[in-house]
Amino acid sequence: MNFKNFSSTLISAYLLFGVLAVNAKINCNCHIKDKSNVNLQEQKTFQRPWGNYTVIDEGTGYLIKTITVNPDQKLSVQRHNHRTEHWVILNGTALIIKGDKTLTLKTGDSIDIGLKEIHSLQNPYKETLKILEIQKGDIIDENDIERLSDIYGRK
Repeated sequence: MNFKNFSSTLISAYLLFGVLAVNAKINCNCHIKDKSNVNLQEQKTFQRPWGNYTVIDEGTGYLIKTITVNPDQKLSVQRHNHRTEHWVILNGTALIIKGDKTLTLKTGDSIDIGLKEIHSLQNPYKETLKILEIQKGDIIDENDIERLSDIYGRK
């Protein structure tokens, strides 16, 4: 699904794996008639040298989070042994290393990262980058990161 033509003054939504992520820049009065399926939980934000990530939802076999990458920062070149990832660019422009390819994705674009695929998310631009990340796998754990190179010296 691609959102290249949405206006920043309108609500954009992305529905995947039964989760609705909304990026809104307007006031919205929403009324939920059936609250039995509403899952309200405290979001957890974690700071990193490149920015931060916020866990939106998690369950057996999946985790959904937003990742914010500050200007001129990048995540390590890495791979995962137990999970795949799907990224949707919510705001900004991403420079992505995926295998032996270097790709540029803009707001509304998306990409899949396969199991054990070498990848990196980078923001060499002046605008903050924000993405939605959906992790799927048998083991969902932040320790499932094999860093191949990291500008912050992490192993």
